[in-house]
Amino acid sequence: MERLRRIFFYIFFLAYLVLCPIVIMYALGYFYEPTRKQIIQTGVLYINTIPDKAKVYVNNKRYTKNTPLAITGLLPGEYNLTVKMKNHKTWQNTIKIMPGTATLMDTIILLPDKITSPVLIADKFKGLMPLRNTFSVILNKTDYLEDYYVYNYKTEKKWNLLDEKDSYKNAKVTSIFEVTEDTLVVEISHENSVKYLLITLQNEKNKCEDISNLFTEQFEHLVANKHMKDNLFAVASDHITRINIKEKTVFPQLLTGVKGVGLNDEHLFVLKEETLFMCDPLLADKEPLVDDKSIIESIFSPSEYYSIYPLDDDIFVFVSTKGNLITNYPPYRFVPKGVKGIELDYNKQRLLFWTDKDIGIISFAERNKTGNIFKKGPKVYFFDINSSKIKNCYWVYKASHILVHDKDNIVLLELNKSSEPKKHDLFRISKGSSIKYDDNLGRIFFLNASNGSLCSFQLVPEIKFIKSMLSEIKALDNTGNGKK
Repeated sequence: MERLRRIFFYIFFLAYLVLCPIVIMYALGYFYEPTRKQIIQTGVLYINTIPDKAKVYVNNKRYTKNTPLAITGLLPGEYNLTVKMKNHKTWQNTIKIMPGTATLMDTIILLPDKITSPVLIADKFKGLMPLRNTFSVILNKTDYLEDYYVYNYKTEKKWNLLDEKDSYKNAKVTSIFEVTEDTLVVEISHENSVKYLLITLQNEKNKCEDISNLFTEQFEHLVANKHMKDNLFAVASDHITRINIKEKTVFPQLLTGVKGVGLNDEHLFVLKEETLFMCDPLLADKEPLVDDKSIIESIFSPSEYYSIYPLDDDIFVFVSTKGNLITNYPPYRFVPKGVKGIELDYNKQRLLFWTDKDIGIISFAERNKTGNIFKKGPKVYFFDINSSKIKNCYWVYKASHILVHDKDNIVLLELNKSSEPKKHDLFRISKGSSIKYDDNLGRIFFLNASNGSLCSFQLVPEIKFIKSMLSEIKALDNTGNGKK
């Protein structure tokens, strides 16, 4: 009997010595592959979709759990990933699983089979102007001020841009400048003269002031932001004039020889023929950023004006009137001409830009910040989407997609690290009009192609709903959500 007990003891002991390392290795993601006769570390796949509760197929094998989903124990290699949902277009892609790595596919947008866009205002409008820092858009039926309206899509209310009793209601609008989230400068043509109106957006009744006397000359560029809301910087010819709209004071030609101007939360950035510097809103306390005239002359064209966009403390983007795109990282001149607009992604330090035909992304996160003689510049990606005429672009859903306004078509580009972006045609809009996309709300606002009414389309859920979904992914149990 004693001998039998010893035999069982040694059997269990040997089983423990063999099985325990296997269990530990499996828990750490290691797996013995008999066909290769070697131990391989597995990978993890996280999948999340908008909307959620979609069916997941990996190499045509259906997983029992719906999205959001974590799949563990995947051998390294390429897999065909398919995501399906009723009344939505099937999503497919080839993914690569790396050993010991979690592959995130958490920005999949499932588009509906049929686009539905509820009518917000049934009136026929001619144009839509997006106001980027508010929940509002400007709508107009004609070019005259009396036919301009403000629509707040958060409160779902519309009101006249100008009071109906105002003496300028029959004036023709020539330009609208967005100063802050609640302030506009409207340039109008009235009785054969140019006038400037300061309009403060208020709930259902705006405040209007004639500030024409503050503009001693017609300006070419107007620079302002919400952190310096009392000050406007008007650029005319080659000089800057500061206008304090609160105190109604003008400081003409404070700087001359100006080739470019930009703002961030605290500073004004000025490009001159011999230097690039930053200063405070009063144009004092100047701190040179580039104090070498030869560098300025070798990079910037002497005949062009540049808008300056600070992306970070050490990243600056310059866009000229002719669409010349320059950064302070090599090769400096990225696009010689034709850039129509840019969108900044501060979180990932990326720049989205577009011309009439092409779209590009510059990723500064991949730059070299060291003091080497030959610095590594940012990574640049160009996309040819067979466009007609690109008017505007927006980052969408954690900058994983790009919404493109191409002539009168709205297109969604799904970015892919390993291949060209996927192009999804959404819908057409009213000829010659614009769109507004609010990434926090996930909604597109546009004028209907057939009747000019104001409509909206919910592209992705509101941001607070997305955050609650992301928290579900973090709480997934890796041992129970990858079962077939």
